[in-house]
Amino acid sequence: MSAKARAAKPHPFAVLPQYLSKQLSKYRDASGAYDHLTKEQRPTFHDIRALGILMYYKAGYPVEYIMALAGHAKSATTGTIWKDMKK
Repeated sequence: MSAKARAAKPHPFAVLPQYLSKQLSKYRDASGAYDHLTKEQRPTFHDIRALGILMYYKAGYPVEYIMALAGHAKSATTGTIWKDMKK
């Protein structure tokens, strides 16, 4: 890890923005499971997170519960995911 990245962390165990996305992409590509898709078509961390939120919604969980899991302050933010997934 670079000195710049270490300095950006509020504490030694903090996860920097984009870390999860980069690591998921790295291991997703290394697995070969999505080699039949272009890199633009492969699922991202955000895609998988949005799918999880949609699955909770379809299972009948209260919107407030889903919002808390997702860290959304407004129901409109959570609702946007459902609209995007219908496309």
